[in-house]
Amino acid sequence: MITQFDFAPIQNCYFVVANTSHFAIPRLYYKSICLMQKFEELDELHAQVEELSPEMEEINDDIDAKWEEIDAKRKVIEAKWEEIGAMHKEIVATVEARKSRGKEYKDRERRKRRTWMSLLMES
Repeated sequence: MITQFDFAPIQNCYFVVANTSHFAIPRLYYKSICLMQKFEELDELHAQVEELSPEMEEINDDIDAKWEEIDAKRKVIEAKWEEIGAMHKEIVATVEARKSRGKEYKDRERRKRRTWMSLLMES
């Protein structure tokens, strides 16, 4: 395989001269050789990708499993927050009920006192 080249202009046309055997190769032929080398490199890279493909699939499956676990935990947390919200509403309702019962009790006691006071004043 030809590896080292020198470019030499000859009559407005570039030729490639190999350093090792000193023969002239037209530029298009050189380009096709370079293109073939690139295709060989591409094939090698493709083979490496094919070798790594099962590992990448395993990694992607692991990542998907982790995301499913995260989603499941998120749903559990959301359910807990809904329970907490419901408990909070119950507590607020209980406190409001106690406040209103306390206010009703105070109003009843006031009315009783007024009634007793008015009866005492009349007698």
